[in-house]
Amino acid sequence: MIKNKKIILVDAIYINSGGGKVLLEYLIDYLSKKKIEVFYLFDSRLDLDISVKTENSVLNPSESERKNFYKRLNRKDFHSVLCFGNIPPPIKLDNNVYIYFHNELLLDPLKLNLNFYGKLNFLLKKIYLRYKNHYNYMWITQTDRVSKKLNHHMNIKMEKIKSYPFFNSDINTNLDYKKDKTAFIYPANFSNHKNHYKLYKAFNKIHHKNKVKLYLTLNQQIFKNSFYSKNDNENVEFINLGEIPNKDLLKYFTLSKYLIYPSLNESFGLPLIEAVINDCFIICSEKDYVHEIVKPTLTFDPNSSKSIALSINNALNSNLLRKSMLVVENKIGSFVKYILRDV
Repeated sequence: MIKNKKIILVDAIYINSGGGKVLLEYLIDYLSKKKIEVFYLFDSRLDLDISVKTENSVLNPSESERKNFYKRLNRKDFHSVLCFGNIPPPIKLDNNVYIYFHNELLLDPLKLNLNFYGKLNFLLKKIYLRYKNHYNYMWITQTDRVSKKLNHHMNIKMEKIKSYPFFNSDINTNLDYKKDKTAFIYPANFSNHKNHYKLYKAFNKIHHKNKVKLYLTLNQQIFKNSFYSKNDNENVEFINLGEIPNKDLLKYFTLSKYLIYPSLNESFGLPLIEAVINDCFIICSEKDYVHEIVKPTLTFDPNSSKSIALSINNALNSNLLRKSMLVVENKIGSFVKYILRDV
């Protein structure tokens, strides 16, 4: 199945959208430029037009298909196996195995704002992760905060966990667009923890002399059926961009003066980084995950639509806003060196 010997197997079987897809594309580009031999395992739902995606490298996203792939695999072909989608290999491997963990929701599912079946689904996934883990495997996170949570909730020793955040720091669109002084952007799906309803209620509380815009990135059908389509504030326009490619989304970071980010929980928060690079003021939740990534302009209580609205009004009416700044460092080089150690 794999004709030429490869150094790394990158298993990205459950990555098909969102921040995971953005990071995967950046990792592929980096490894390609470094001329490192890699075989990729892709999710069939992933829309990726690159030469490394072949017929043999695409699977339907299921553990049974994934397990069959690993059983047919000549494991001696690989120095390292990188599971990029949070989940350890479906069979025990003696190779150097690294699990890049970037879904904090899996760690404490009973505290999620979900119904019984939603919580049960995440709980079963957590149990499966613990069952498939092996004491020789190494885990990699994006922040020290998630490393500590992984240690606490999964009983993984701290010496088995490393933190190597990475992101594309060269994503400024450099387009000659003038910032719209009343434009906000919130690139997020419609998951409960993204806190859309509180955000919607907040925008319906604001008052400004000019029309205020909020760019969203929701599935078009979800947007059509949501509360956003029943806007009660004539002074606010909710503009849904749909699930657009990241390269197109960056244009709207350039157009928008503000990133509004009411999310209750994030493992990393890639839009925070993209906002700083594209010169947006960040108005966001007062949460620990934020301060590991950026120094925001303004923060609010994400559980209070009144607090969110107050921050929005303060941003719109102030001429002395503090510029948002990056705190996190791009460690893509260190990350790749780590998974290639002893080569």
